[in-house]
Amino acid sequence: MTALESAERLQTIAWGRSPHFFTLTSPDPAVCRHAATVFAPWMDGAAHAAAPERWLATPTGPGAWTLSTDGRDVPVRGDARRVVMFAESLAVQRILESPDTVTLHAALVARGGAGALILGPSESGKSTLSCGLWRRGWSLVGDDVAMIDAAAATATTAPRRVSLRHPSQRLLDADLWARMLAAPSTDETADSFLFHPSEVGHEAPRQVRLAAIVFLRRSGVPVPDAPRRLRHDAEAALALMPYSNQIRHRDAGAIVARLAPLVAQVPAWDVARGPLDDMAAAVAGLMEQGR
Repeated sequence: MTALESAERLQTIAWGRSPHFFTLTSPDPAVCRHAATVFAPWMDGAAHAAAPERWLATPTGPGAWTLSTDGRDVPVRGDARRVVMFAESLAVQRILESPDTVTLHAALVARGGAGALILGPSESGKSTLSCGLWRRGWSLVGDDVAMIDAAAATATTAPRRVSLRHPSQRLLDADLWARMLAAPSTDETADSFLFHPSEVGHEAPRQVRLAAIVFLRRSGVPVPDAPRRLRHDAEAALALMPYSNQIRHRDAGAIVARLAPLVAQVPAWDVARGPLDDMAAAVAGLMEQGR
C-alpha cells in the first residue's frame, strides 16, 4: 500500500448493521476522527467494500459543508461534529426506507441476555422508563429505532446514538450525567444530547433475544391497573403496526404477516402507569415470564 492509499483509507470511515452499510469520506481530518468515534460500535471490516451508500463531506466555506451521494448534495451548516450528525441521521433514514428491513420505533433495553421493546406515542414515558431501567443496571441498547428479525425474535439497534432530551437530567444521578456529558461521542443538539450508553457503563449487547413487548399507551385503549397481556397474536401485530417502517411499504395484511412470527414468540403487554420503581419492577417481571 502506498502512502497516498494509506492516507485515503484514513479519510474514509465505514459502519453499518447488516444488511445496511455506509461510508463517509472527507478531506477534513476532524470529520473522520469524530466519525470514527461515533460509529465505532457499528464499524465492520467488510463495510468499506460492500457499502451501498457512500457520502462525501466537502467543506464549502467557513462552517459550511456539502454531503454528496448519488448526484445529490445536502448542505450542512456547522462544525465537523454537525456533519457526522447529519450522516448518522441520513444512514438511519435509508434503513427506514428499506422495505426488506423490519424496524420498530421503540426503546430497546436488555438484562441477562434478554431484551424488551418499549413502545408508546410521544410523551408516553419511553425515555423515563428506559433511562430508569438503565440507571438500575440494565443495558440501554437503543431509544429510537430497533431492527427486528421477526423469525428469530431478536432485535438490534439501528446505527444511531441514544438521544436524551435536556429535561431527562432529572432521571439520572449527577455522576452519571457528568460522565455522559464527558463521553467522547457525546454531541449536543438544540434539545437533546446524543451519546453511547456503553461509554458511561453497562456495555450493550449487539443483538438481544426478545422476552417482552411493552406498550405504555395505545390509542383508544384504556391504561390498565395491572399489566394486561394482549389477547392474541393478531391484536399484538396490529398494535405494533403504527410503529413499524413497514407501514410505508405494505398493506395491513402484509404487515401483520411479517410481524406474526415475532408476536407468536414474544408476549406483548399493556402496562400500568405508576411510580418508576413499580414500572421497572413490572417490566422485570414480564421479562421473566417471557424467557
